[in-house]
Amino acid sequence: MTPSRPALWGVLLGVLAAGAILAGCRRESPPPTVTIGGHTWRVEIAKTEAKQRLGLSGRTHLADDEGMLFVYDGPAERRFWMQHVPIPLDIAFISADLRIIRIHTMAVETDLTGRTHYPSLGDAQYALEIAGGSFARLGVREGDRVMFSAGIAR
Repeated sequence: MTPSRPALWGVLLGVLAAGAILAGCRRESPPPTVTIGGHTWRVEIAKTEAKQRLGLSGRTHLADDEGMLFVYDGPAERRFWMQHVPIPLDIAFISADLRIIRIHTMAVETDLTGRTHYPSLGDAQYALEIAGGSFARLGVREGDRVMFSAGIAR
């Protein structure tokens, strides 16, 4: 005995409705965040070498609550530069125990070659880039404790 066409349509509509209900139940995970002294930034994670090399190159705007967190496999001395970044940035080098070890405000390089280097001056496992001038404006200083949201590899 074969099911009738209306019965098949009923089964199909039931499957589609169940899929729509399940899709509505899925929750988007919140973006990763970094918090320092009560100030929180939503961050893109740069964990791969390719993403780290690209960084924020070419960005023409960065909101006050946005940034990029560079995550490395282990602590080491690091240095950054501003090649092809047309907006000023702040950078905080962060130790494995989640303390800021060095802060720089990185100026836009007018010739876009990235000649000025900004060193960590110590072993950093993370680096946080945010809009230029933000750390000074918010009173964030070297030695401050950093908190990561769940899901950021430590």
